[in-house]
Amino acid sequence: MLNSWKFLREANTARVLCHVAESYGITFEQCLENTQLTKQDLYQENFEIQERNELQIIRNILNLISDEHPIALEAGLRHHTTTLGAWGFAILSSANVREALLIAIRYLKLGAIFSDVALQEDGEFTHLNLFHHDLSADMQLFILERDIATIITLQNDILGAQLPFQIDLAMTKPCYANQIEELTGYPIFYEKPQSRITIQSELLLTPLRQADDFTFIRYQKECEHVFRRRKSLGDYSKKIREFLLKNASQMPTIEDISKALAVNVRTIQRNLANEGITFHQLVKNLREDLADDLLLGTDLTIDQISERLGYAEVSVFSRAFKRCKGMPPAKYRKMMQQ
Repeated sequence: MLNSWKFLREANTARVLCHVAESYGITFEQCLENTQLTKQDLYQENFEIQERNELQIIRNILNLISDEHPIALEAGLRHHTTTLGAWGFAILSSANVREALLIAIRYLKLGAIFSDVALQEDGEFTHLNLFHHDLSADMQLFILERDIATIITLQNDILGAQLPFQIDLAMTKPCYANQIEELTGYPIFYEKPQSRITIQSELLLTPLRQADDFTFIRYQKECEHVFRRRKSLGDYSKKIREFLLKNASQMPTIEDISKALAVNVRTIQRNLANEGITFHQLVKNLREDLADDLLLGTDLTIDQISERLGYAEVSVFSRAFKRCKGMPPAKYRKMMQQ
């Protein structure tokens, strides 16, 4: 649920927000106030942030910009499947619209959507209901409009066209409402009982252009892996993981973290143990996640990836990868890209 604010999110949606805000004269530093994040953090590969930090960025922007601008819609229109990791590729490779919706909702926390979403199939029509919790009215409107624009963009990516559907929001009509159809291709109807997208049920069987069973299964497994890992990490483990991510090319030791955070090594070990994980496991899991992303999502050589992950020698990286995946990194990359 939205009101827990504890799930880790990819930093790319926050980075997009800051970029859109820049076009209105708001600096990255202003966007990131009270988050302890830096601009450099948002540009690091695979960097993750807490949900509450993204909410703080939204709050900062809303405090600095006039309500005459559809900034949430502009941000949502920049969220493309290919920038959303395993979640985006699982959607892109789904067989049809219905399968894409189901996989998107199942792993919703991994993507760009911030609302809670429920699929309601009701005979001739199907409703995609969006919910929000414990937020002020302006924050609710921002999140709903960004989510709606994200869904429209993802639809364009997977279909190359716009399906006919109706968009209702249970919010007061904003002053920029006359710009919305030009921006998104759809009118939005405000002051409705329920925030939702309604579509004819038969259109859910529309096949996707890049449907591929092998790719879908591969990224579904990746989503499950990332979802379980993020869900299971405690708050202290997430804090240490964030520090490791910021310095992944040097891969800090526990002693390095102890000095940086001014915390005793034994205290770090005890706090991690209380959350059911060791420092070694945290580093191992992080390296596995980063290696997978760099092998499949970049053109970096095996040597370059080894260096990015803080290994002293490429042979050490190759052995560690083989223990995890059962094959050397080059063979794994070739197999997964066929």
